[in-house]
Amino acid sequence: MNALTAACILTGLLFLPAAHSLILEPNIETAGLMGYQVLGEVEFQPATVVPRSSEQVRELKEEFLRNCTGSDGRVLLLAWSDREYPAARRRYPPAQVNLARLRATVLNRILGQDSTERPHFETVNMATRRPHLLGPRENIKRILEMSGAAPSDAYLLGLFGEYAQRSKVVVWADCRSRQQPSLRGVVQRVQVASLGQFTTSPR
Repeated sequence: MNALTAACILTGLLFLPAAHSLILEPNIETAGLMGYQVLGEVEFQPATVVPRSSEQVRELKEEFLRNCTGSDGRVLLLAWSDREYPAARRRYPPAQVNLARLRATVLNRILGQDSTERPHFETVNMATRRPHLLGPRENIKRILEMSGAAPSDAYLLGLFGEYAQRSKVVVWADCRSRQQPSLRGVVQRVQVASLGQFTTSPR
C-alpha cells in the first residue's frame, strides 16, 4: 500500500459519521415516513443466531420496554441473513432464509420474555424477495429497497460497506396510539436519488 492510498483510506475513515447513526440512517428515515420508530438493531455472528454484542441487546430491550410495554401496537423485525437483500430474480439457499427467520425469532423471545402484554410481532425476512404486505398492496420490502434501507448491489453499500445490512435484525415499532399515514402516499413520496437521500414529490 503506497502513501497516497493509505492517506485516502485514513481520510475516509476520519470523515465517516458515527457507526450507529450511519448504519441506521436510511432505516430511521423510512420508518418515520411510514409511522414507525426504530427501536434499535442487533448484529449477529456469522452463520449463527448469537448476537455480537450483549450491549446492543440490552439497549434494544430497554427501548422496547420503555416504548411498548402494555401496548397493542405493531413491531416489525427486519431480519437479514449473512447476505444483503437479494437483487431482482435472485434466490438465496433455504439455509439463508431460515437463518434470517431464526434471528428474528430469537429477538422476539428476548423482547417478549418479561412482558405479559405485548404488541403484535411480525418478521420481515430480508433474505427473500417474497412480498411482505403492510396494507392491501403495500410491500414493505419494495419501500425499503426504494429508500436505500435495503441495498442489494455492491455499489449501494458505500465506500467502506457502511450501509451493509447483512447479519442483523433492525426493529421498528408503532406502539403509539395514533393513526398511521397512508402507505400509498409513502410509496409515491419515497424515491432514491442516491443511497440515504430522500426526495418528496410535490403535493
